[in-house]
Amino acid sequence: NNYLDSIGEFSLIGFANDFDMGLIRVRSILNEIRPFRFKKIIDLRDILLDGEKKIFGKLNEFGSFLGIPQETDGSIVPILWKSNKIDSIKSHCISDIRITKILFDRLNKLELIKEE
Repeated sequence: NNYLDSIGEFSLIGFANDFDMGLIRVRSILNEIRPFRFKKIIDLRDILLDGEKKIFGKLNEFGSFLGIPQETDGSIVPILWKSNKIDSIKSHCISDIRITKILFDRLNKLELIKEE
């Protein structure tokens, strides 16, 4: 808890954050760390689809649609983990971050990210 307390409040920017938030909460509890509360949570998928939950799609699919290609989707990560291909996992995560950043910048430029 000391580390999280020391960094103060920050925002979580992601894509389809429901999964991420559940994972963060469960992993925090399993590791006996108080679940962290974010100052602001920005779900780019929710903004992109204007809250529509019936439309499906993964980050790599939306990235490709918007001209931001990615070679793999997250479903390959467990296979990479079991094969001890840590560098490939790092590469995939960096690609996810790059797509998320480009998507955030594009939505922000269009003033679709609401300041609260």
